[in-house]
Amino acid sequence: MKALFLSRYDSDGASSRYRLLQYLPALRAQGIECDHQPFFPAGYVARKFTGNRSVLPLLPAAYWNRLRILGRARRYDCVVLEKEAFPFFPAALEFAGGLGGLRYAVDYDDAVFHRYERHPRAVVRALLGGKISGIMARASKVIVGSDYLYQYASRFHPDVRFIPTVIDLGLYPSAPPRKSSGSPFIIGWIGSQATTGYLREVEDALDLFCSRHDAQVWMIGGRRIPLAIRNLRWVPWSGESEVLNLSQIDVGIMPLPSGRWEAGKCAFKLIQYMACWKPVIASAVGENRRVIENGQEGYLASGDGEWLEALERLISSPRLCADMGARGRAKVETTYCLDVAVPRMMEVLRSIAQ
Repeated sequence: MKALFLSRYDSDGASSRYRLLQYLPALRAQGIECDHQPFFPAGYVARKFTGNRSVLPLLPAAYWNRLRILGRARRYDCVVLEKEAFPFFPAALEFAGGLGGLRYAVDYDDAVFHRYERHPRAVVRALLGGKISGIMARASKVIVGSDYLYQYASRFHPDVRFIPTVIDLGLYPSAPPRKSSGSPFIIGWIGSQATTGYLREVEDALDLFCSRHDAQVWMIGGRRIPLAIRNLRWVPWSGESEVLNLSQIDVGIMPLPSGRWEAGKCAFKLIQYMACWKPVIASAVGENRRVIENGQEGYLASGDGEWLEALERLISSPRLCADMGARGRAKVETTYCLDVAVPRMMEVLRSIAQ
């Protein structure tokens, strides 16, 4: 079987890295010939968020390359498309540009349809409001990473597959990382440049907590933004140091506002923390409520009071932290790892190729 994976980004984009690219070695080991073509070239993500270099010069080549790839995509038994073929092009042009007639699965880990449906410009809503639903409707399979996305996609396609965003257990510690005695209590957050602003949801609670305890907040990845949180440390992200840094925290957090976009998120931060044997605290929004059973792997919190209460419980009981971390790790091993997800992805590919 020959499969073509059309991702949005290269490996520097987290969504493409975890939703598609990490599957390729395992699929190739099963005898599937996998080719990968990103829409945006390597380096696009860093360039977009540096603020001093425009990404516009990269776009003509990106659109032309995707058009060229789609022109020869019929030689593959199946195609897996991340989100859409041509960003900000109507669905009709995507199908005319080569997507039409292909046997493809389309994958979503964000509510990208809201970007078009709820765009502030009326012309964008008119031209693109129904784009994502149209791509879903003509797909052979739709893959989603959250229940919110599942409910949306099921309105337009009879065969929607839920495959959560997962981790490779081989990259994570097989036993609880040891904590150095006398070290501060570390609250960890990991994310991208696009999600850093969510920390403002718990800015006051984190600052108050750190004023009461020997505690630090580690912001792993993302971008530096003004945050009134004492003992805040920004930790640059890299693939080599990601798990090492997560292994040093005491609790992982995922604050979110209660919005339509946030409801579609796949709670991947929580899965990473749990894979490192860490308890978690998250806003009671969207997929967070499915990943966490409140009081088991961690806590769901709404408002500063609940965030502070959860943090106080964890800092006062190392045993509670360890027990919750162990339950979280067990859940990752049974539900949120490649060992579980690869067979599901293979079944999707084979069903398309038949």
